[in-house]
Amino acid sequence: MIRPATCITVLMLLSVSACISSKPSDAGETSVNVRLLYKSAFGGGTHSRPAATWITEPNMYRRTYQRLGKTTVDSKQKKLMPVVDFKRERVLLITMGQKPTGGYLLDLAKRSADVKSATAILPLVWFKPPPGAILPQVITSPCILLSLPKGDYSRIQVMDQTGRIRLQVNIDE
Repeated sequence: MIRPATCITVLMLLSVSACISSKPSDAGETSVNVRLLYKSAFGGGTHSRPAATWITEPNMYRRTYQRLGKTTVDSKQKKLMPVVDFKRERVLLITMGQKPTGGYLLDLAKRSADVKSATAILPLVWFKPPPGAILPQVITSPCILLSLPKGDYSRIQVMDQTGRIRLQVNIDE
């Protein structure tokens, strides 16, 4: 049987080790929530290279979402356009560019972006299939549509899971 004093000692040691191992936050560093609005392997258009579009008004968002929805077989996703409050939020469309096979995808690595020195660092999973993988021979164009709150940032850097910056978007508001 474990004594209460032993439990208290273990808990104290764990809390001290957590404090020691936690990374101190940089002055001025914050984070903003990121909301997934849409993702698809086929909605990213005909660009040959990765691209990002900052959407600041409802009509452009509606047109973009309708264009994306045309490529999906899930009609529910097309009909249920997520509500975005453009007084408080903006929308970011990220496309991977056209790919020659299936197996490519974009996804959120976490539901927040760190903001440091007026730059929001948005972590994405930027998945590329391994060499030699057996894949469907179909042209894809992975994309992801995200909502971010307005904030104290004037640039967004899209970073993949390896820490590589894939895209950078300057925000003109």
